Amino acid sequence: MPLIPSDAIFYVVLIAPGFVAVMTAVSLAAIENEISQFVLLVWSLVSSILIDSVFLEAYQTLEGPIESFDALRSLFFTPFFRADLILMILGLSVVIGVVYAVGILADLPGRLRTGIQSAAHIKYNPRQPWENFMKGARSIRVKTSDDELYAGDVVEWSRAGKPKEVRVEDPHRFSLEKEDYESAGGDSMLFLEEDIDRVMLREEDERPSILQRIASKLGLGGEGTDGNPAVSALRSGFQEYRESTSTITYLLMTLVAAVFLIEIAVTAFRSLSSIRIFATGVFGVYPWIAWPLSPVLHRGFLHFAASIVGLVVVGIPIERHWSRRRYSAFLLLTGYTTIVFGAAFLSVFSDQQLAFYGTSGIIYALAGYSLTHLPRRHDNLDLIEKFAVFIGFAALVSVLIDPFTGPYFEPLWVNGGHTSGFLIGAVAGWFELSSCDRE
Repeated sequence: MPLIPSDAIFYVVLIAPGFVAVMTAVSLAAIENEISQFVLLVWSLVSSILIDSVFLEAYQTLEGPIESFDALRSLFFTPFFRADLILMILGLSVVIGVVYAVGILADLPGRLRTGIQSAAHIKYNPRQPWENFMKGARSIRVKTSDDELYAGDVVEWSRAGKPKEVRVEDPHRFSLEKEDYESAGGDSMLFLEEDIDRVMLREEDERPSILQRIASKLGLGGEGTDGNPAVSALRSGFQEYRESTSTITYLLMTLVAAVFLIEIAVTAFRSLSSIRIFATGVFGVYPWIAWPLSPVLHRGFLHFAASIVGLVVVGIPIERHWSRRRYSAFLLLTGYTTIVFGAAFLSVFSDQQLAFYGTSGIIYALAGYSLTHLPRRHDNLDLIEKFAVFIGFAALVSVLIDPFTGPYFEPLWVNGGHTSGFLIGAVAGWFELSSCDRE
């Protein structure tokens, strides 16, 4: 039976998302390696299965079950051409592609490979680490195939996957007689793949990164700012945030952002007047979805932005005082405990359908921990830790004033999530439940 136009569109919509996701990842991650068409095809098809499964599960949750293949095939034409569903799949494809790109840029496959090799006691040290090696090299030493040794500053090099070629300026050759380097003559020298036996790093590239250049433009770096205490403090704080290793906090921020994007998409496709209507209404319609996601749901842009900023100013500096396992458990338990306390307080003064959500309980817990732990256990706090202590004091003032602001004995009287979160964090910091061993 020949395909009718609707069938063709149906199969294209099912197959295309994976290709969109993979090409988005390849573009954003700027992959220079030549990837075989077979590998791209396999990853695209697997991604299509993943995206289609997520989309269909979400559709059935919101609209109702799809009971036959014929119903599935006519999905995009019932009761009219559903461009909104196609755009939803396209948006989901781009999101998956961005997730792929982030994983590639963060070198998650490499880290996983390193972890597996380490657990299996395998050492992997390629003879010529060309990829991601030349990018960080400023000055190199080249051992040629005829056992000559040259040194020079990198000017340009071939792309990964291409024949290995590198050009250096101010080339010097090692002299066995003088036991030192002497000028090889000329301004530059090109080494072809057949000339190169090995390349070794002499000095890393000290050129400023994109973030450093932006900081310089904003007056947060460079010469001439040391005389200004305010600018110097901003520069120090920026550097401390940039160098902080807070993996779990970044993962939580990513999860919050991803869920908020889904909230925006569903609000738009359901033609709801606001994100708050969806975030609150989902507790009554699909409570089994809403309550598990409640710690990362938000009612609007300001609510979402406040959570992201809060995680930055207290989550990033505080994570360093926990082990990964304890910190993950702290965030998870605090997130759901504050939701329970907040909803319980609401239930005392309201007989309507309950809906309590947001990441602020976790942020108040981190603030409470910063106030009771940092000043008591550490003498030399850096700038971002001092700011976290200030946020902790502000959170304390907030929960103390909250009961006196009214409206009294009504659902909006006291935010039980904020208060319980602060108390949990303060207790954890006072009794050193994080087992912090930092100096």
